[in-house]
Amino acid sequence: MDLLVCGRRLTLEPGRVLTLGRDEALSTESVFRSVLNVSRRHAELRYEDGRLYVTDIGSSNGTFVNDQRLPASTEYELRPGQALRLASDVAVEIRWPS
Repeated sequence: MDLLVCGRRLTLEPGRVLTLGRDEALSTESVFRSVLNVSRRHAELRYEDGRLYVTDIGSSNGTFVNDQRLPASTEYELRPGQALRLASDVAVEIRWPS
């Protein structure tokens, strides 16, 4: 599954967890380096059995699905057509497999 964030493409492999954030130890750090309202460890995405899950991992500015803030540490299943956003303005475009 591919994601488009801040003009960069990220790939999420089935069965893997992708942590989004500015922490230098993360593979996504370069995407979020200059986005200061994204936490160092903001959210996790997991793609398994054709389903995509998001968990806010204690971010300061929240993770939102269709403008509803997710509670921290609660996994949420995303569905096609839902909008995912980090903090107030970082859209995550999900490219669902056909």
